[in-house]
Amino acid sequence: RECGSILYPLATDDLYTQGRTAPLTLGVLDSTDTGALASHVGVLRMVRVMAAALSSEQVAAGAQRRVLDGASRLCPLGRYGPYEGLEPCFQCEAGTVSPERGLETCEPCAQGFFTEGRGATDCLLCPPGMTTPTAGSAECTA
Repeated sequence: RECGSILYPLATDDLYTQGRTAPLTLGVLDSTDTGALASHVGVLRMVRVMAAALSSEQVAAGAQRRVLDGASRLCPLGRYGPYEGLEPCFQCEAGTVSPERGLETCEPCAQGFFTEGRGATDCLLCPPGMTTPTAGSAECTA
């Protein structure tokens, strides 16, 4: 339930912790762009509880969203946004695709399929007599 800008959990939520203790780790955002850690002195504007720790790529993308003024545009086809599928977006590596808008990761092509470079939206079938050694491969071999 939401009340103003405060989100109250529902007892049916998987992460609801009434009556139990739960660890809480607050990340630190460098607001000076110097690489120095900022303190948590003052008022927190938002605390978001995640089901798991974020990867370093997700943390970097989340910090870049501050520069983008909290942009909420979905990433286009062929690109992914490690933080909720939103900008900033990165091209999928060769051998992977993003066939939908707003994906957090690129999907590997199945064995026997490949892509022609980075930023692909579809996997291509290897020519007759050729295949890829594994899923997510960028080239077909004999």
